[in-house]
Amino acid sequence: YFPSGGVFASNNQKYFKCCKKFMEFAMKETDNGNYMPIWGGCMGMQQMMIIADGNDDLKNLLTKFDSFNNLLCKLNITKDGMNSRMLENIPQEFINKLQHEKCTLNNHMMGISPSRFKLHRRLNKMFKIISTSKCRKHKNFVSTIEARDYPFYGVQWHPERADDMEYLGQFFADEVWKNKQKCRVEKKYKLEF
Repeated sequence: YFPSGGVFASNNQKYFKCCKKFMEFAMKETDNGNYMPIWGGCMGMQQMMIIADGNDDLKNLLTKFDSFNNLLCKLNITKDGMNSRMLENIPQEFINKLQHEKCTLNNHMMGISPSRFKLHRRLNKMFKIISTSKCRKHKNFVSTIEARDYPFYGVQWHPERADDMEYLGQFFADEVWKNKQKCRVEKKYKLEF
């Protein structure tokens, strides 16, 4: 999970490099048969796009959008979105809600337009646009992405802040359970009360 929040590629190189290494690791593991999903939320999705673009362009890939301060948006689901892994098993009434009600919470100042996204060859080769939304100034931005060949997903909005977005949480939980790695937990600390 690449979270949203104040830490971003341009203000914390260590965090960006860590995300980049993890994404490279997840690609390698998935290529080797160990399903390794990633979910990027808001700034996490932005970092995924910068990494996929391959130029580490922390200052120029993304542009400004007026989508901060709890902007509620509809999702304009693309043809790729209708055929995506992310949405394929979600009930139609929930898809209708996403498309027709302003129900996705946005709190971002940066993003990428669909046309700019498609101009960046590596980014467009790695991810497909699942949905777009409009900022307060009616500019389109990419709001949801899904990797073409990897179990990587990104949302520019915040489903974790709404009570009725459990379908997306369940989708990603199901993706995580496809990973067959076993964790070994060792007791290292003794807790005393």
